[in-house]
Amino acid sequence: MKNSTLNKILSFLIIAVLGWSIYIFRDDIFSILNNSHKRNPCLTTITYSIKEVDPQFGISKQEFKDSVEEAAEIWETAIGKDIFVYSDNGNLKISLIYDTRQEATQQLNQLDSVIANNKNKYNNLKSEYDEKVAEYNQKTVQLQNKINAYNSAMNNYEQQIIYWNNNGGAPPQKYEALQKQKADLENELNTINNLNKELKSLGDNINNLADELNRLADNLNLKINQYNGIGVGEENSNEFEQGIYKINGSSESIEIYQYKNKTKLIRVLAHELGHVLGLEHLNNPLSIMYPINQGTSLTLTADDITALKNICEIK
Repeated sequence: MKNSTLNKILSFLIIAVLGWSIYIFRDDIFSILNNSHKRNPCLTTITYSIKEVDPQFGISKQEFKDSVEEAAEIWETAIGKDIFVYSDNGNLKISLIYDTRQEATQQLNQLDSVIANNKNKYNNLKSEYDEKVAEYNQKTVQLQNKINAYNSAMNNYEQQIIYWNNNGGAPPQKYEALQKQKADLENELNTINNLNKELKSLGDNINNLADELNRLADNLNLKINQYNGIGVGEENSNEFEQGIYKINGSSESIEIYQYKNKTKLIRVLAHELGHVLGLEHLNNPLSIMYPINQGTSLTLTADDITALKNICEIK
C-alpha cells in the first residue's frame, strides 16, 4: 500500500515536472515544431500573411502582396515547387514599416529627379553656350579680316587722293572711280560697324549664358552636397538591414524598412525569404543572398541556387 502511494506520488511529480518544463520551454518547443521546415523547407509549404503596410510608402497592401509573391517566385522557380503560400492567417507575418530610412530614401529619390533635371538643363545650356562661343569666334575673325581689308583699301584711297591733289586734280574718269571707291569704303565701314554691334550683342548673350551656367552649376553642386548629406549612417546604408527576418518563439516575421524602387523591394523581400528558408549570406556580390542590396537582377545566381538545393537536399 505504501509502495502504491509512493508510486502515485512519484508519477504525479514526474507529470508535474514535465508539464512545468513544457510550459517554461513552450516557445522553444513551438519554434522547433513550427520551424521544422528549416531542416528541409522544400518538403512542405510556408504560409505567410501581410500584417502591416504603412501608407507613407505610397503603395497599397495588394501591391505589396504582389511584390511578396514575385519575391517568392524567385526561389520557387529555381526548384519548380511552391514553397510560400499566402494565407490571411499565415504564420509568417510580413510588414512594410516606415521610419527614417525610407524617409531618407524618398528624399534621395526626389533629389535624383531634381539633379537629373538640372543636369539636362545644364547640358542643353552648355551646348547653346558652346555654339554661341563658336559663332562669336567665327564672327570675330570675320570682323578682323574686314577691318584689315578696309584699312588697306582706305590707305590706298588716301594715297590716290594725295597723289591727284599734288598733280592738279584727277581727270573726270579717275575722279568717278575715286568717288565710287569712297562710297564702297563707307558701305564697308557700315558693315563693319553692324558686325561689331552683332558681336557685342552676341558677347552679352554669351555672358548671360555663362552666368546661368554658373548658377546651374552652383545649384547642381548644392543639390549633390545635399544628396550626399542624406542617408549618412549605418541605418541608411545599402545593407539588407533595409529589411529583417525575425523569429521569436512560435512567431516569424519579416519587416521591410527601406527600398528605392520596386526592383529593390522585390530583392530585399527575396533576401529575407531566403533567410526564412534557412539560407545564410553569400559572398557573390550579384547574389540575392549577398549582404548588400547592390544588384538589379530578379533571378538567382548559381550560388543562390546551390545554397537552396543544399538546404533542400536536392542533388
